[in-house]
Amino acid sequence: MTIVYKRHLIDPKAYERPGGAGWGAETCVYREHGPYGTDSVFPVRGTFENKEKAIEAATAVAKQKIDEGYDDTIAVRDLAVPAEPSGV
Repeated sequence: MTIVYKRHLIDPKAYERPGGAGWGAETCVYREHGPYGTDSVFPVRGTFENKEKAIEAATAVAKQKIDEGYDDTIAVRDLAVPAEPSGV
């Protein structure tokens, strides 16, 4: 389930903890930067009683990160192609 929020895509994920010990969650936030984009993954603290509550918590964390202006800049560095060895 992908949610659009303030020009970001939010993809909350829930997973069942081993042994039936509740549900955990994480959220992925995607933002386009021209022809590129960034994915940022944020863990969600806590254990939830069901999948729906875990998804709600993950969505809330993503919206909070977006509202706070998390750093989603792209670090770009020049990748030089190695020169051919001489004499080849």
